[in-house]
Amino acid sequence: MTGSAGDRAKEAVQGAEAGAMHKLRAALSESVIPSLLEQARRDAPVPDDALRDMLLRYALRGEREGAISLVTRCVQAGMRPEVLSEDLLGEVARTLGRGWEDDACDFVAVTCGVDLLEALLREIRQLAPPRLVPSPATRPSVLLASAPGEQHVFGISVLRDAFERAGWEVTRSVGSAAHVLLAQLTAQHFDVLALSVATDRHLSTLPALMKSARRLSGNPRLRLIVGGAAILRHPETGTRIGADAIGLDAETALAEASRLLKETWVANDDGKPA
Repeated sequence: MTGSAGDRAKEAVQGAEAGAMHKLRAALSESVIPSLLEQARRDAPVPDDALRDMLLRYALRGEREGAISLVTRCVQAGMRPEVLSEDLLGEVARTLGRGWEDDACDFVAVTCGVDLLEALLREIRQLAPPRLVPSPATRPSVLLASAPGEQHVFGISVLRDAFERAGWEVTRSVGSAAHVLLAQLTAQHFDVLALSVATDRHLSTLPALMKSARRLSGNPRLRLIVGGAAILRHPETGTRIGADAIGLDAETALAEASRLLKETWVANDDGKPA
């Protein structure tokens, strides 16, 4: 009896310790660690207008070495790669786009400028590479695509960087015809399709494309996100054309994709992908 009682007491203590450890891990993962990460994000330096103006001058002049030196110093100063991609390079790309629309920049200057930004994005990925999850099978998947017929690729590159840094398996489709894009969706399983629309004239083609994407997708639970310059100008069109969410920049696109994915997992009742 004494031994039995002692064993039960020992098991009770071990159970209490295991329960306490579980609560500690939960508190760390759900509260403490996210708070520390959020504090680190708030404390990290961010680009200012002077930095954007300097990079814009480098882009317009094609001064590659000066631009690479600039972003290298930014990384060394502690700027987060995703902030550099979206708030520095992305904002300069948008300024170049507005310059083209307002006839302040010619086609050659804009093209060369965006080419330089693409090179800088690759440089940032070398200086601070994404930490990829070893097995693609454990990652959520996203197809990043420009609207059929569009050749604007820089926004897709910024999205790719953001999603890969967050641990997603990323596939890109740029400048593809609608049937090519739909064939990709049919042949592969994607959790999310994120579509970038730069020009207003392509908005009218999206409702039919969205319906076809849902109908033909290899994943019956495919979630759809739209973004890009045209959506920025007309955000009210996002849900009207059949999207599940709008991503006005890389950060919100990633947040919306993660939210939609969690909703899908919860709908499966087991908290895991189907």
